[in-house]
Amino acid sequence: MITDYDCWKDDGEPVTVEIVNGHLKANADNASRFLVSIVTSLEDDIQAGKLGTWLHGSMKYSIATAKDKWDPEVAKKIAYILPHLFGGPE
Repeated sequence: MITDYDCWKDDGEPVTVEIVNGHLKANADNASRFLVSIVTSLEDDIQAGKLGTWLHGSMKYSIATAKDKWDPEVAKKIAYILPHLFGGPE
């Protein structure tokens, strides 16, 4: 999310932390609404296996830590989203 302010300008309203935080919150709210609308509109196709099939198996490259160094508690939590790597339910 971008909040671009020209701090070098000396004319106009000064930028405050409150203004920046307000823009960040508005941007986050907009991003959340956008993602919800996209996922909702694509959910049926995703569930039917019509989208993202080319991504299948790509997560096996997402873990750089050696398997013998994995924290068992963290692995258990991540198993929900990466069951094929962590032995969770498929």
